Amino acid sequence: AATAAAAVAARFGDAARVAAVPRRIEEATCAEGGPFDDAFWNDVDLVCLAVDSVAARRFVDRAAVARRLPLVDCGTLGSAAYAQPAVPETTESFGATADADDDAAAD
Repeated sequence: AATAAAAVAARFGDAARVAAVPRRIEEATCAEGGPFDDAFWNDVDLVCLAVDSVAARRFVDRAAVARRLPLVDCGTLGSAAYAQPAVPETTESFGATADADDDAAAD
């Protein structure tokens, strides 16, 4: 799925460099030498996020906020689709607010 999404996103324009990294994103994969280490993040201008858990969404949101990167979170909730942009110093990030049922959905 990640590879197919990257292929579609790459059609946005010649200047777009899109990388699909079909790996679990967590502390271990963000460590030095991992697929999401500092070298990876230093080459990122925009995070487009489509993950399958609240924990992963929170983790990537924290990483984007710490690095002052804009993020577009996309997903589904039942049959409804959504997209939530987060722009540093302009909009709230995903982690800035908490829904009442976040703790129940976290894991």
